[in-house]
Amino acid sequence: FAQSSAQSSAAEPGPDGYATPFHYMAHISWLEKALKDILRELDELDALKPDSELMLRCTVGELAVMAGLKDKWVRESLVKTLKDFDRLQPKDPSGQAVVFRALTALATLTNAAGDAITAEGLFHSAQDHVARHSAPGRAALWRRGVANAFAAMLETGRHAG
Repeated sequence: FAQSSAQSSAAEPGPDGYATPFHYMAHISWLEKALKDILRELDELDALKPDSELMLRCTVGELAVMAGLKDKWVRESLVKTLKDFDRLQPKDPSGQAVVFRALTALATLTNAAGDAITAEGLFHSAQDHVARHSAPGRAALWRRGVANAFAAMLETGRHAG
């Protein structure tokens, strides 16, 4: 065991930066646990402002999708974010951005689950929302994020070829 441990720690990182698939999975497992802990604590907090909770929940969902997590809790978190957005209707630019950030993450997750048609509809909805958003400085960055995620789906999905 000591020898194999020494060998794995001396292994050269692959193109993804991880020495072995085990190292990658260990990082993903740690991230998944941390994100679930954040959501659990978020649900238990009473002192957090609703807009802050909305943005934090959205960010947790986005991070989970970026990490490739496809569990039920990720979808539930993003759907709750969208429902809370509808209920709260935030007026500040960061709060308004939540709707298309959550839609983009949900579309990416839905596509990863194999439902390209629903994912495409979610991406179109995200694009509609981001087109109406006019925060100076950030709007172009957010539009690009939605467009890049949609383009990545189209490159590998049913439209590819």
